[in-house]
Amino acid sequence: MVTAHAHHVAPLLLDGRVLVAGGVIQDRIDGQVSTAAELYDPGARTWTATGAMVEPRWAHSATLLPGGRVLAAGSYVHGGDSLASAELYDPGAGTWTATGSMDEGRGGHTATRLPDGTVLVAGGSTSARPNGLDSAEIYDPDRGSWLTAAPMSTARQGHTATSLADGRVLMVGGGGEVAFEEGPAHGASAELYDPRTGRWTATGSMSMARFGHTATLLPDGSVLVVGGSVGDEVTARSAEVYDPTTGAWTVTSSMLAARSNHSGTLMLDGTVLVAGGVGLGSDPRRLATAEVYDPSRGTWSTTASLIEARWVHTATLGPDGRVLVAGDYDEDTGTSAEVYDPGGDT
Repeated sequence: MVTAHAHHVAPLLLDGRVLVAGGVIQDRIDGQVSTAAELYDPGARTWTATGAMVEPRWAHSATLLPGGRVLAAGSYVHGGDSLASAELYDPGAGTWTATGSMDEGRGGHTATRLPDGTVLVAGGSTSARPNGLDSAEIYDPDRGSWLTAAPMSTARQGHTATSLADGRVLMVGGGGEVAFEEGPAHGASAELYDPRTGRWTATGSMSMARFGHTATLLPDGSVLVVGGSVGDEVTARSAEVYDPTTGAWTVTSSMLAARSNHSGTLMLDGTVLVAGGVGLGSDPRRLATAEVYDPSRGTWSTTASLIEARWVHTATLGPDGRVLVAGDYDEDTGTSAEVYDPGGDT
C-alpha cells in the first residue's frame, strides 16, 4: 500500500475497487493518526492514492451508502474525547467532504446500513466511558444529519452488528456488561434493533462472553460468531450460531486455533474464511494461520496461511470471489496487503 494502516476501514465500492482509509500504527501511536486514503484495483492489482480525509481517524466506521458514497464516522483521539464528526467520500471525484456530526463522539462503534438507506451507529467508547456506550443514532444521507435513536439495553464496545435478512440488526457481546478486575468488560448478551419500530429487544444470550469476536451472516439467515479475547482458550477457539427465528444459540465445532481481533469473511460458496488475529497470553502473538468454516457440515478445515501474520487488519471480499487482506498493527507490515484466492494460494 502507499501508506501504513491499522484500525482502518476498507469498504468495497460499487465499481469493485476497495477504499482503504485512516488508521494508526503501533510505533506511531502517540497521536499520529492518519488521514491517508487509497484505492485498490483488483483487476490491475494496483494501489493509487486518493483524497485525504478531512480529519485523521482510527477505530472509525465506514458505510457504503446508496449511490456509492462512503460515510466515515467517529474516531478515538489519543489523550482526549472521541470524535463526533463524520465525512463523505465521493469515489467519482476522489474527495472527502464534511457532513453532519453525531450527537456523541465515539470510537470502536458499529455502523450498519438499514433497508431504507439510513445508517445505524451504536456503542463504542470514549475516554470518559472506556467500558462502552449504550447510545445509538441514525444518519440520514438525504439530509446529511443525525437523529438520536433509542439506546441499547447495555453499553457495548468491541461488539459486532449484523444486518439480518428481515432488516433487523443483531448486536452481540462486547464490553460494558460484566465488570472484570482488569481490562475491558465482556458480555454474552445480544439484542435486536428493529428499524420498523425503532426499538431494541433482548434476544438469547451466547453460551460464552466475547469481545473482539467476529459475526458473519450465513446464507440460511443464521449468524456465525467466532472467537474473542476473553482470556480463556476454550472461548477464543469456540464458535456458535444464532437462529433469528428462535432467538437461540447453538454451539458448533471449535476453530483449530484460539484467536481474537481476526477477520471473518463470507465467501461466494457460503463458507466463512477466518484469518489472522492474536492468540492468548501476557504477550499474545499475531497469527498468520487461516481456516474455513463449512456451515453445511459445521466443521473447520485449514487453508493456506497468510504471508504475513496480522491482527486488526481488514478483509474485503471482491466480486471475483477473492479476498483483499490489508494492514496490520505493526510498522513493518502495516503497508503490506495480500489476496486470498479460494481456488489457489494466498
